Amino acid sequence: EQENLPLFKSSTWEEAFDIITPFLKKGEIYVVFDEVPWMANDNPNLIAIIKYYWDNKWKFNKDLTLILCGSIAQFMVNHVLHSEALHNRKTFEMKVKPLPCYEAARFFKPKTSEYEKALFLMTLGGIPKYLEQMNSRKSFFHNLREEFFKENGFFVKEFDTIFKEQFKVTKVYEKIVRELATSPKSLVDLGGALKMEGGGFNEYLQNLVHADFITRYMAFDLSGKKKEKTIKYELNDEFLKFYLNILEPHINLIEAKMGEGLVESLHRKFEAYYGKTFELFCIKNIKTLIKILGIKESEIINFGPYFHQRTRSKLISKMKKETIKGKIHEGMQIDLMIVLKKKRIIVCECKFTEIPIGVSVIDEVEGKIKKLAAKTGFSISPILLSAKGATKELHLKEYFDQIVDLTSFF
Repeated sequence: EQENLPLFKSSTWEEAFDIITPFLKKGEIYVVFDEVPWMANDNPNLIAIIKYYWDNKWKFNKDLTLILCGSIAQFMVNHVLHSEALHNRKTFEMKVKPLPCYEAARFFKPKTSEYEKALFLMTLGGIPKYLEQMNSRKSFFHNLREEFFKENGFFVKEFDTIFKEQFKVTKVYEKIVRELATSPKSLVDLGGALKMEGGGFNEYLQNLVHADFITRYMAFDLSGKKKEKTIKYELNDEFLKFYLNILEPHINLIEAKMGEGLVESLHRKFEAYYGKTFELFCIKNIKTLIKILGIKESEIINFGPYFHQRTRSKLISKMKKETIKGKIHEGMQIDLMIVLKKKRIIVCECKFTEIPIGVSVIDEVEGKIKKLAAKTGFSISPILLSAKGATKELHLKEYFDQIVDLTSFF
């Protein structure tokens, strides 16, 4: 229709490609295959057929660009990016990420508060399809009742849909994300809980990473160096976290048309949940945050949640050559730490509350900084990331180098 061409009919991909080939011989042309995994569903040889036509008929037009798109990460990685048929033929690869907060905010009316925008994004992430389901004229909790806690709401069955679309062996992937729903876990702890190990298990994890459902990170020392032995996996998909922690425990009531009244009764649980999820919001919008803080990307050595496990030191008796129980070193976690060049560390405390943060937060952050026990010569900058900012009293203390509220993010 776009090119005013006659209607072509074909029963095979080869026939279809033969029909379009004469139109691809010269000129600046873009050929886009949208949803390649779906197109290849009934013909697994499609990629090999594309390869043949590219090599023998299409590539001779130097102004021709062939674009292969797909939303099933496992298929695109295994059959397109790592395909033997397309080896050394790829010139550009792009993974489309969820929208950053300041772009996702455009789905909402100007009068929507930053606090409510953050609630939406900490529940749905920056996924356009999800944000489109929201009625921007209504409050966050109204949308929650209609689309999450009503039996025919869009998100009630979405968990099952996601895994059926993305993976064939859905039960294994579901078990992994359920195990990560409440807290990050090391590879050893995760494998032990699921009674899985080896290359197959690592492949499942890698597929979840490619799909942006989970993230893999390592602990790092104060020089910013990663510690290979402390790899952890974390569920970082906002909808999956919300579904498993908040929605699923009440799914029977929802399906029995008794879920709408739950929203009010879960208010306290929401407070605790979003208080924790705000850390993920800040980390996912790290590019926006460093601009707010005036940090250049070239200055950063590493960033992420920083954790130090509870340990007990060992004192060795030289005389008896025996181990004696020593001092206990308390564990400690920092919501977000940014290690910079020139021996500088940014310690970020993330607080998502309905009221401004008061002076009590100083003792909390100071305790973490003392436990951090930075090497001599490191300068530490405490930063407060607060949904509602800080009280006047806290500002007057001038403890934090910078206090960032949601207005700055959006």
